[in-house]
Amino acid sequence: TAMRQWQLAIAETMLDDEIPAEAILATITGINNEVHRRVLADAITALENDGWGTPPLPFSFLVLGSSGRMENFLDTDQDNALIIGEPEPNSREATQTYFIAFAERIADGLAASGFPHCKGNMMGTSPVWRKTADEWRRQIRTWVRRKEPVLLMNCDALLDMSHVAGHEHLAKDLHRDLLDMVRREPGFLRALYGIEEDHGVGLDWLGRLAREKDDFGSVAELNLKLKGLLPLIEGARLLAVSTGLTETSTVARFRKLCKVGVIHEDTMADLIFAFRMIAARLLRHQIAMRQLPGSSPIRVAHASMSRAQQAALRAALRDIARFRSQLPSLLESAAMRAVEVRAQD
Repeated sequence: TAMRQWQLAIAETMLDDEIPAEAILATITGINNEVHRRVLADAITALENDGWGTPPLPFSFLVLGSSGRMENFLDTDQDNALIIGEPEPNSREATQTYFIAFAERIADGLAASGFPHCKGNMMGTSPVWRKTADEWRRQIRTWVRRKEPVLLMNCDALLDMSHVAGHEHLAKDLHRDLLDMVRREPGFLRALYGIEEDHGVGLDWLGRLAREKDDFGSVAELNLKLKGLLPLIEGARLLAVSTGLTETSTVARFRKLCKVGVIHEDTMADLIFAFRMIAARLLRHQIAMRQLPGSSPIRVAHASMSRAQQAALRAALRDIARFRSQLPSLLESAAMRAVEVRAQD
């Protein structure tokens, strides 16, 4: 789409100007969020023109995952949710009917604007991701207590929530309560770490860049999203949540974790450098994909990097691996602090 081409040109210019990668990702996400706001406004107008009236209650439209962290790359689908104010008992059904139609209009409008429907159905069209504020709290409480893998992943996505349109206080209140619930539930952070523990970096046992498996064995490519950024993003989120921080972007989380004494300043610098370098490499790859239709947006060929670039990437991945190895002890310290918080209540 024209918007994607515009974003691509902006990203390329910012990379050439050596703008930090997190600022480039935030710019891309900001453009995406503005498109979301326009789609929401159009949905409200269309529903009113069709005789539905205006939204019957306050609402907050949330984006989740990379959108919530302000870390969209040039290929992003829909990850969103709706928080709705509390209806009167006699208007609950009518309110629900309106917001179902509202969510469907939004999803279709976003799809037409270049944001494919989420394959995992993490959208306001799903009743799991469209609830009143009180229903959200009851659902989150169930997720946190049951600690099943799929429910832990739902919590993970919600922890990166960001308000885009509507009444922001609904989002702020829910995010605060979510953080409080996950910190106070015994064993929750340990369980969340448990499903992410095996998410290692893209190095083989000799410290070389790993190869991706395919139908014929392996190929000299590396999935920089899953084997580079994901272990870093997950670690930052786990530590930030365990410490009660409200920041959602990865770089902001590392800065705040350093400020409150959870990680050392040199560790913060290494991890932010690793994030910036890998994100910039991934952006460069996605820009180059213009000439290579059908290429993976997240798998980068070893041969596309110079020897110096490969060496720098290996060093960054080693820093991330070292950080991941320290996570259990860092989380244990955070768990002790959470016990102290509960004891004070």
